[in-house]
Amino acid sequence: MDEIIQPTGKNRTPAKKRFVAFYTRLSVRLILRLIVPAVVLLFLIHKADIDQIKTILSKTDIRLFAFSFLILCLRNVIGGFRSQVLLRQKNHYFPLGMLTRIYFIAAFFNLFMPTVVGGDIARGYYFFRYSKGKMETVSSIIVERILGITSLMVLALFSGVLVIIVDLGILSKIVLRLFIVSGAGCVLISLMFFNKQWASVLQRYIPQRIQKKITLLIKILKDVVHYGTTPVVLFYGLLISSVFQIVGFIAIYTLAISVGSTTAFINFWILLPVIWVFSMLPISINGLGLREVSFIYLFSIVGMKEEIGMAICVLSFVQIALLGIMGSIFFLFEGSSLSNIFQFRKSTYTNPDTIKE
Repeated sequence: MDEIIQPTGKNRTPAKKRFVAFYTRLSVRLILRLIVPAVVLLFLIHKADIDQIKTILSKTDIRLFAFSFLILCLRNVIGGFRSQVLLRQKNHYFPLGMLTRIYFIAAFFNLFMPTVVGGDIARGYYFFRYSKGKMETVSSIIVERILGITSLMVLALFSGVLVIIVDLGILSKIVLRLFIVSGAGCVLISLMFFNKQWASVLQRYIPQRIQKKITLLIKILKDVVHYGTTPVVLFYGLLISSVFQIVGFIAIYTLAISVGSTTAFINFWILLPVIWVFSMLPISINGLGLREVSFIYLFSIVGMKEEIGMAICVLSFVQIALLGIMGSIFFLFEGSSLSNIFQFRKSTYTNPDTIKE
């Protein structure tokens, strides 16, 4: 099921050369995506008072840190439940425990692959594997991602209302941009889900030679559009996604309290959606660098000291690493290989014939 069929023929590149070429390309991509966070983190370290950060970290409330980590683990369970709801719409019934385990494995892949994308590829591989080769299960991951971003947009819009109520004038320009981006994003997403013709129109304007190369990708996109025929499922998924994000807010807020932060929870509600969307840009590994600089800058606007912000970022990264380590243990017990998952990524976007169903 999880075996990837390799092309045959006299001109096939020897396995060893293909292996070396693949990992060479992977190494180059990793290096390029590490440049951005490296530059950003060096800049932050240069500006920060290292001794003060060490003092703040040494006074961390371990109980609150552990509680915050447990909340993050609960977030993975909620994510697994969201997957279960969307997969049921396609008549695929996966146990919640299995889907939660796959979420942890995704956290492991997010440690060394571009933000979010790496984890989604790993989840897609396991959905494909456990559904006995049904690529339509992969479409549920795209829907999840869209619902996740949409929920952030909705929360950002709600943040604008909160800003008006509490009169945080200092954030007015940020909130105005949030309204524009969130409104446009919600409209585009609604058009994609509820306009059944857009995929056909898109396919009509794509040259045939390109369509042949992305046959499977087009099929997945059509499956994504099909979710628009069940708005109740989408609304339920959006509701779960909103809970998923809010639990994340609570985890970070609890982590902030553990290092002595007095910043109000409402500021986390307002600013974290912006930070998380920004950190999704696929120009670094797991959002490293992007997440830290946006967090420290935005929270400094509402009065958080840069050293406290840096301490929160350090502890947050430790928690992300711990989730990844837990995911690596689950990954080892799954009996899969990295090469199979990377090959699945390549096959999904190119030639469906290279995937054995």
